Amino acid sequence: MNNDTQDLSLNRAKILAEVALDGSALKFASQELCADKHIVLEAVKQNGVALYYAADELKADHEVVAAAIGQNPLAWNFVSPALKNNREFILEMVSKYADSLYFASDELKSDREVVLAAIKHEPRSLEYAAAEFKADREFVLQAIKQRGSATQFIKDALRADKDFMLPVVRENPYIMEFASKDLKSNREFVLAVVTFAGRALAFVSNELKADREIVLAAIKEHRWALEYAAESIKDDKEFILEALNYSGQAFKYASAQVRCDKEIIIAATKLYPWALEYAVENLKADKKFLFELVQINPRIMLYASNSVKADKDFMLELVHFNGALLEYASSELQADREVVLAAVKQFRGALRYAAIYLHGDPEIIHNVMIKL
Repeated sequence: MNNDTQDLSLNRAKILAEVALDGSALKFASQELCADKHIVLEAVKQNGVALYYAADELKADHEVVAAAIGQNPLAWNFVSPALKNNREFILEMVSKYADSLYFASDELKSDREVVLAAIKHEPRSLEYAAAEFKADREFVLQAIKQRGSATQFIKDALRADKDFMLPVVRENPYIMEFASKDLKSNREFVLAVVTFAGRALAFVSNELKADREIVLAAIKEHRWALEYAAESIKDDKEFILEALNYSGQAFKYASAQVRCDKEIIIAATKLYPWALEYAVENLKADKKFLFELVQINPRIMLYASNSVKADKDFMLELVHFNGALLEYASSELQADREVVLAAVKQFRGALRYAAIYLHGDPEIIHNVMIKL
């Protein structure tokens, strides 16, 4: 080995070690070493922007460039124009990394397959596609089918087109977010939308969120739709009573004032056994009211206040009515012989909720056995 070869070999080993620790060290390498694929590959794996110092032929190398972009998307700024126009390479990149279509050649931004692949990975890619795609109904429908949020990047004329947007929103209610302002305020259109996509109420104009007919239509289709209604609707007792005919869950989103109303809570409990969870706290401790609700649905006791569940006199009254309500008593009362005995006398299955040590109590067992 002559001296020149030996020096190059030593220099190569040194640069290789340095770029493995800091890819930008490639800038200190000789022109010959900047054309060494192995060295450049190590450099861009550590710092993608080191592609800037690579020889031109490596800026067009599929493997090197892919590694650089994977490490740092800014490496796109140093990729050769030829590779940006390489269909196979761009297809791979848009399927892996967001915004890759932005750096593709104009020719490939007009390639339907490439653009759709990009949108599938990142909806924003439609923003970088050729202008003709954003107004092409057939193409836009394909794009939206892959990623609904791509709708925000289509032409304004399409987002304001009732005939185009109606079937699109039917397929995906969340696309309503990207409809034009005029469509979100169009009563006829919004009523048609919420009839089959109640969730879309979240994205309509404030005026229409206060429209009783529209909100009720939304609730009929989507039981949680009251969440998106105007406060004036949530505070309307008459409306909430009507809404409860279609969705017990509507109670959850009623105003605090309405959730204080016993008539409303009773109506909600008939349809939605967990309505008490959303009632105001003082009603969760109202023993007379709780006893009334228990007769409608015993499971409401799950959301009664802890103080009530630990009230022996009240829990005795409850288990005399329905022994299974021992399930909701405090652990102390589930270990209280008097309470447990009263419960099993009414319902032998209540024993399963009693403290273990009471399972062997002779009188309790006797009352369980005589009911067999």
